[in-house]
Amino acid sequence: MTAAIKLVLDKRIQNTIQTTQNALVELLTQGYAHSDITITLLAKQAGITRKAFYDRFGNVNQVFVSLGEKVFLGAGQLVADEELKLPLAESSLGLTLIRSFASHPFDVVLLMHNMPGELIGNAVREATSSILERALRVNEIHGLTPAENEYLVRYSAGSLSGVIGAWGDREFRDTPEAVGKFFSSLFFPGVDQFLMQKKNNQFNFNESSHLE
Repeated sequence: MTAAIKLVLDKRIQNTIQTTQNALVELLTQGYAHSDITITLLAKQAGITRKAFYDRFGNVNQVFVSLGEKVFLGAGQLVADEELKLPLAESSLGLTLIRSFASHPFDVVLLMHNMPGELIGNAVREATSSILERALRVNEIHGLTPAENEYLVRYSAGSLSGVIGAWGDREFRDTPEAVGKFFSSLFFPGVDQFLMQKKNNQFNFNESSHLE
């Protein structure tokens, strides 16, 4: 396969993915619930065949996941390494994240209200985990235990989901600057304290089970 042919195929794949994601948004906008959306309905809305759908996705949930990744992982990709330097509470990280969601609030609201909880939770955790991994690298922090990492990721993802959900429920009336400042003030001081303790070898999570 030549490079030119591969480029054309890659563009077709991306176009199909984008078209299917747009079709999902359109169906949700029309009032279809997650349980109402079938492959046949989604393919028809996207103007593609079922075969073309299966070439890109295994089921409807995978379309939800791909849209969630686009929204949440895309936000993390906008964050510069400089914004990940401690203390995070004094950086523009929170504002950058919130502004990214403000650029397509409609998709955020639709996902928060219609995407199954487990799927949206996974999407937010994956995005949060990616950002935290970069923050650890930028600040040269090593040695997080599996328990520390899991608690940190889930705490971070839960906080971010809660703020985005509240903002969406308020119909995005509040400015990104106000929400970003609130999120940073509420969330980052605790994360900063933990990460500084890890950096200075002043914290260790005892993972021994109380059930033993």
